[in-house]
Amino acid sequence: AREGEPARAAAGYAVVVRAGRAELTQCTVQSALSGGCFVSAAASAALRGCHFGAAAMHGVLVSGRARVEMSHCHVHSTGAAGVEARGRSEVRLHCCRVHHSSRSGLFATAFAEAHAEYCNVFQCRFAGIECAGQSEVRVHSCRVHDGERGGLL
Repeated sequence: AREGEPARAAAGYAVVVRAGRAELTQCTVQSALSGGCFVSAAASAALRGCHFGAAAMHGVLVSGRARVEMSHCHVHSTGAAGVEARGRSEVRLHCCRVHHSSRSGLFATAFAEAHAEYCNVFQCRFAGIECAGQSEVRVHSCRVHDGERGGLL
């Protein structure tokens, strides 16, 4: 990408973190052919003030005992869940906006944990926040609205 333009991935996830630690601050991530950020294999990532949009799949996908902390991030226009945690992973959102996803805004499945506080989740095709597969979701002081199939599922 040219200076001042967001990075775009040609294929796969734009950002992949496996078995390590990453910190992204004030980044714009777009991936028109796949997803924005994939964290797996017990890795961890801190995402602060980042913008994830125009993704064909997830904005942020956390899997395989990985852990992600998101603060003041904006996730929108995704082809799957905006933010998804699966496979005993954990994701924490603080003061984030998640909207216009083709699935749920925040989705926890397969024994995952998802925590959201002071977030705004809206206009998602499924629920704003969805919990399935023996997962755990904790929501505190969030605004969840205008989901096509409900707020919490």
